[in-house]
Amino acid sequence: MMINSEFIHDDERLDEFGGLRIIQKKDGPYFSIDAVILADFAEVRKGNKVADLGAGGGIISLLLASKTELDKITAVEIQEELADVARRNAILNNLSDKIEVVTDDLRLANKNFPAEQFDLVVSNPPYRVVGSGRLNPNSSRAIARHEIKCTLDDVLRSAFHLLKNHGRFAIVYRPDRLVDLISGCRKYRLEPKRLQVVYPDYEHESNLVLLEAVKNGQADCKIMKTMVLDGG
Repeated sequence: MMINSEFIHDDERLDEFGGLRIIQKKDGPYFSIDAVILADFAEVRKGNKVADLGAGGGIISLLLASKTELDKITAVEIQEELADVARRNAILNNLSDKIEVVTDDLRLANKNFPAEQFDLVVSNPPYRVVGSGRLNPNSSRAIARHEIKCTLDDVLRSAFHLLKNHGRFAIVYRPDRLVDLISGCRKYRLEPKRLQVVYPDYEHESNLVLLEAVKNGQADCKIMKTMVLDGG
């Protein structure tokens, strides 16, 4: 589509990635490799209905809608400014028929969304507990990085509510909170099925983990081949 000056705001920029054109705020938050590898890790089947919790500017929804045969993906984002970016990104990439952007609080999923309507829920949530690390002075970036608007527990509880029985939940998270993630999944009957440890290169410790869990699944977790982002 042709882009006019009103479609992209003065405080935004236009990037390209994977054949997509992506509007992002100049002062962030920007999408990162976390979202890209989660979109690749998530197992999307033909005709699936998918929810993207904490969608930001919609990069995961864009990648899944453009590269899989899903039926519909609902992108849930609490910050209206970012939800607006996600809507325009869907329009820009001719994916509005597959992507529905909803400005909502994922913590209220049990009140605002019918139960058991999705085959897959994906999330790239804030990793840091409030009080750990420096809080970014940019409120939008702070919400993306710290558990200000939602906690891991909120994400897992909402995923359980939204998923059909034996539906799948896929998340990218930090390895230093892996115990919290697995114990939280068990708390909400999201049984871990696939775990992949991600390293930035061969010289440093792991900085990401990918996990898939199944609602009311049986215990049977597979550790997948290690991913090294920069193999040199």
